[in-house]
Amino acid sequence: MKKGQSYLYRFIIWLCTVGIITGLMLLLAGRWDLPLLWIYAAIFSFNVLARIYAMDADLAREERKRLPDRVDSRGSFALGLLSASHMVVAILDRGRFHWSDTVPLWLQLTALAGFALSLNLDVWARAVNNYFTVDVRLQRERGHHVVMRGPYRYIRHPGYTSALVSAFLSALALGSWVALIPAAIYALVLLRRTILEDRFLRENLEGYSSYTTQVRYRLLPGLW
Repeated sequence: MKKGQSYLYRFIIWLCTVGIITGLMLLLAGRWDLPLLWIYAAIFSFNVLARIYAMDADLAREERKRLPDRVDSRGSFALGLLSASHMVVAILDRGRFHWSDTVPLWLQLTALAGFALSLNLDVWARAVNNYFTVDVRLQRERGHHVVMRGPYRYIRHPGYTSALVSAFLSALALGSWVALIPAAIYALVLLRRTILEDRFLRENLEGYSSYTTQVRYRLLPGLW
């Protein structure tokens, strides 16, 4: 596929993805008069576009295949499900059932700004790491090696950091306290994945053990 065609294909994928996700958000909310939901959808949509263009083209093609060397595929499925669940709970809470939609406006706006910033960390990680993937696997066929640029100079798993922080901020930005529960469950599963992947890379990726002595923290500088 030529470069121009690849970019066009990615843009079409983005349009379809955003259309489906935005439609589902509005369907779940059951109403149109939620300005912050529209802003949230816009932030989410443009982040999806940035992720699509930041990802290496060869890796993007591999992501669409069922590769046999993937580790913890069930964990990947659970993370995807839990990531979506906190959004579903939050939108249902805010739009239809009002279980706990009492998050003050100032906190929603603050969380929305933080949500946008945290998503950018994921895009930065994808842009500098041509081996960035949602699965745990060693990409030997692509010359997989340790990346120490961008956010990888400070933490070893910036994509997971982005996901962890954005889940909690997402729940608050959408105006739901109860959505923090699935966000917390998601965070626990994500911490398990981080430990698993870190161990896998230590054992299988040349130079990674040395890298861990230079960049000590997995997710949060100064903490862990």
